Parts: sequence; structure tokens; C-alpha cells
Amino acid sequence: MIREPGVFVPQLIVPSRTGRLSDEVRAIRFGTAGRSSNRIDGRFQTVLRRSGPRAGIVALLFASFVSGCDYSSPESRSRARSRTVASSVPSVSKPTDAAPKAPSAAPKDAVDKSEVSERMNLLMQSALTLIEKAPQDPGGENIRIATENFNEYFRVAPIPPMQYRLPPAEGDFLAAALGTDMIKTLQSRDFTIRDARHIEDCLMYAIIARRVSGQGDSLPRVRRVFDWLIRSIQLVPGGQLGSESAPQVPARPYDVLFRGMATEDQGVWAERAWLFIALCRQLNLDAGLIGYTLRGQEERVLWTCGVLIDGKIYLFDTRIGLEIPNAKGDGVATLEEATIDPSILDRLDLPGQSFYGTTQADLAVSTIDILIDSSPGYFAPRMKQLQNRLVGRTKMILYRDATSQRDAFAAAIGKRFGKVELWKLPINVFESQFSSADYTRSLQQTLFLFDRDLPMIKPRIDQLLGDFESSKTGYVRFRYPEHPILLRSSKKPIPSFIQEALDLTSTYFLGLCRLEENTAESRKNAKFLFRETLRLLPEPGKGRPYYYLFRSGARYNLARILEEDGDRAEAIQLYCQYDPTSQYHGNLLRARDLVWIDPTAEIGSPPPPPPAFKQSSAPPIEPDPRAQRPAAGSSRSSIPPISVPGR
Repeated sequence: MIREPGVFVPQLIVPSRTGRLSDEVRAIRFGTAGRSSNRIDGRFQTVLRRSGPRAGIVALLFASFVSGCDYSSPESRSRARSRTVASSVPSVSKPTDAAPKAPSAAPKDAVDKSEVSERMNLLMQSALTLIEKAPQDPGGENIRIATENFNEYFRVAPIPPMQYRLPPAEGDFLAAALGTDMIKTLQSRDFTIRDARHIEDCLMYAIIARRVSGQGDSLPRVRRVFDWLIRSIQLVPGGQLGSESAPQVPARPYDVLFRGMATEDQGVWAERAWLFIALCRQLNLDAGLIGYTLRGQEERVLWTCGVLIDGKIYLFDTRIGLEIPNAKGDGVATLEEATIDPSILDRLDLPGQSFYGTTQADLAVSTIDILIDSSPGYFAPRMKQLQNRLVGRTKMILYRDATSQRDAFAAAIGKRFGKVELWKLPINVFESQFSSADYTRSLQQTLFLFDRDLPMIKPRIDQLLGDFESSKTGYVRFRYPEHPILLRSSKKPIPSFIQEALDLTSTYFLGLCRLEENTAESRKNAKFLFRETLRLLPEPGKGRPYYYLFRSGARYNLARILEEDGDRAEAIQLYCQYDPTSQYHGNLLRARDLVWIDPTAEIGSPPPPPPAFKQSSAPPIEPDPRAQRPAAGSSRSSIPPISVPGR
């Protein structure tokens, strides 16, 4: 695990997307619920309280939670299974052992060129179809066969061995951060199950980035992606998505998308920033986290996101949820402008309330560093070979060499350029996700609603992919059911407190669906649903369900709609409601700008108070005490916190 000098990087323990059922659901499924109902209810209550995929492509993403995210060994999963992949899937090879292997070479004179070409097309089609249809094969078998087919394709493909090698300069740059063992892995021709995960993730990011950004020049497209991100992914305080025995851990962008929550912990756990960088990558744009080191200082300050467009670095602050405006206030400031013009960053201060922290004076006497996404899949030459063969709906960015990013950023920054290096957080998460059950268990605390036995995952993926009609139908079906909702496996009723979690979460997600449809009628419905979320959700707090935190997202999105509709008074009141994250600073800036439009206008009435919290009948207990607690560490960060007033 690599660390930033002077910056705390948590001892990671990953992500998610596990296809394993929780013990509670297994107990219900196998008829033991009656004998351990207190334990079942209590464990789910702990998840609630203390943590605080359309056919084809939908199926691919659905696989991430249903089958593709079981990080146990393929061999153990294979022994546990008694069925094979459906015959309708055009597979050309069957699994015979745990590790993906390329089949032995067929004699070259046994087939002619047309047969080779047909076979290669079948291999690629098979691999992609297997990934897309992975939900038909719970347990990850489809993913493993797809990996084998990728390997056979590239064994047959006439690609010189040197195309799988990293250029010397690239290898040296990466080896300094990743180590020689990882370099050997990157230069291998063989695809692994981890590579299939990288492909799954990138496809999700690519679909979202394309549909949200629309057409046009790069900067307007990035601005649309950023606005979508801030509306769709709300900030939550660090530690609120964990428990005492399973503390919160950083989440990868895929998981952040599903749960709709992220933490920006003073530049260390920059989850919303990481997701923004991943989405920009799918627009084929280099982006990174900007850091600077003051003259005479050793510790680096991690600041904000920079996106490289036409030789300029544009500034987007995922911590406060705002683009950094240029001097005229009609566009996005560049790093060069912020380094020269003090008014750009000075306008982000709120004297007497909240100070932004970074100033033009700081940048003027600092060297500027860029931290880029260190997810290893982006650096593997085999991913470049695959990327060059993808077309249509499966087209995505799988590869980007690090040294080209370095040189592009260096040219844009100029004389103040310090260095480009790999951001520690992504590689730390990567190293942990396939090796630590503790990390997976911790993430499950806020992803359990996407268990395959529950009805949430399909409409959520439809929503992320932009199929709003299907998504709304799915949410409404279990939000306002005609009959009791049943667990998919056991056909027994979903426990009432889980149904409550589904109901309240889907109310908020439905609001986001209607907001994205962006018609007069849908915006009216979104406004209603966000008000309903605020009416139904009590104030979040220790020992309370984590989804109460959606109050902040509902309040922000309601304020945005009101602001756009010209109802400034109520929007100001909503923006001024306390938020214990750095988003509060951005909300206050929005409120200030609205006040300046008409300083003499009457101030609206405060919003209604939240409903009182009612203790559930099932007691909140800690997660399984047998789980190993991660190592403790300092929580100090090098970035100056954006100060906010107390309650």
C-alpha cells in the first residue's frame, strides 16, 4: 500500500458489489428465520442504523451486484455450483479450473483465414454477451468464461508480443509507484477476472458520461456531467457510513453511483472527485486532483479537480459542489486564471461564516502537482488492444498511458509544474477489493438494499442508464405495492423495516428520476417527491438509518428547482439549512448569490422541521463481532479544512 507523505491514507479493508447473500436473508430462505428472528432483524437493523441493469447492457451492470462481485475464488464458486451457463449464450469454451487460461494453440494449417476471422468474431461476441448476461449465471461463472474467451481471442489475434509491453519510460514511471510485480501483471497478455471488473466499471461510466454530456464541445459536456454529479451524488460526513466494528471505508466510483452518497474528507477520501475523474475519462479527457506545495513547506495541499481541455486546466470543486467561476462569472475558471487573478478565489470566501482556504497568493508561490487515477486497468496494454476493437454500445475508454497524461499536464501548467503522480486512493482500493472480506463487509452496510433478493437494484441501474420509464415502474411497483413484496428466493415477505428502507430510499431516487426527465410536469413531480422525502425522513444521527442522510440531497435538489423556477426566497432558506459537509459552503455561496439579485426582498419562512425519530421495534445491535476491525490510524489531512459554523 502506498501512502502520501504527511497525509493519512486509511488502512483499507473493498468494494462491494458482492453477490453473496447476507446471513439474514439466507436464514429466511432456508426456513431458519423463525428460530433466529431477533438475530436476522437485528443484523439488518444494524446495517440500517449504524452505517450511519433493460436486457443486454443492463444485465452487464446488474451482474456487478448479483454475480460479478463475489470476490471469493472462482474455484470455490465453481465447486459450489451444479449448473453451467445457459446454452443460449454463445460460449466457445467451458471452464475447467479456477484460473482463466488460454486454450492450447490449434494447428495453424487446420483453419483458413476466413475461419479464423469468424472464430475471432465469435470469441469477442461471446465474451461481451457473457458479461452482459451474467445475471443468468449467479456466482460469477459467466465472467470467468468471458475472461477465457478474451484470452483465446487475443491468442489468435495477430498482435506482436511487443504490443503488450509498456514503453520503457511508461514502465519506469509506473514502477516507481506500483512496483515491479504490478508491472509484470500489466504487461501480461492474459486477461483476468479483475480485468472483467474494470470493463464492467468503465462501461457504466461510459454510458452515464455519454448520455449526460450530450453533444458539443468538451467544456460544455464536462459542465453537464459535473452538474449531474452534484445533483445525483450527495456528500455525507466521514464516518457516517460505517459502524463501530466496521468503520466506513472509501468506496470506488461504481459503488458511489449506486448508493448515491460520497464522502469528501479534506482531500483524502475524495469519492465524488474520483467519480468525476472517471466520468471525464469516458469523455476521453484527462482529469486529476490538483495539489500544491507552498514554498518552504513539505506537506502538499490537496485542493480540487482539474480537467484538461485544449491545453487549459479547468477547475471543478467536488467538495463544495461548484464550478470555480471565472472573473466574469459566466464560465469556468482555469488554473492559470486562478493563479493570476486573486478575485476568482476570493469570491469563494464567506467572511464571518466560512472561508474557502485556497487563495491566489497560495498558488502564486507554490509548485503544482496533479494526482491521476491509479486504477491499474487503465495502464495495461491489453486493455488498449481491446479498446481498439470495441464499437457501438460497448465503446468505452479502457486505457490511457500515464506518461502522456503527465506530459500534457506539464505543458498546461508551465513553469509552476511540480509533478504528476499516481493518486494513492484508487490503487489502495484496488489492492484491497479482491483480498479483504472486511472491506466488502463494511461497504455492504450501505449497499445491502441492492442484494439480489430485494427489488431495488434493477430500477436503480435503469435509472443510471437513463431508462426512466422502466426505472419509475420498478420503484413504484415496490414503493406502492398492491400486494406484500416477497424476497425473490424464499417468496416470503420482506421484513417491515427493510420495506421501510426501500420505500424511503425509492422516494428520493424517484425524485432524481423525475428531475432528469426535465419536463415541466416531471419537475413538478420531482419537487413533490423531494418535499415528501423531507417530510418522511427524520434528522440523521448516530444509531439512525443511514438513508436518513438523503435529507441533504432532497433539500439541495429542491432548492435548485426553486432557484431555477424563480422562487428565490424559499431556495435561500433551504440553502442556508445546516449541512455538516463541505457542501454547506457551496450552498451558502448559492444563497449569497440569490440574495445579491435583490437584497431588499423579503426572506422566506424556514422549512418545516423534520419528523420525530421513532425507535424501531427491532433493537440496533452491532454487526457480527467476529469480524476483524481494521487498524486504527491518524485522520489528519494536509488540506486546510473549509471551516463551517457550528449548529
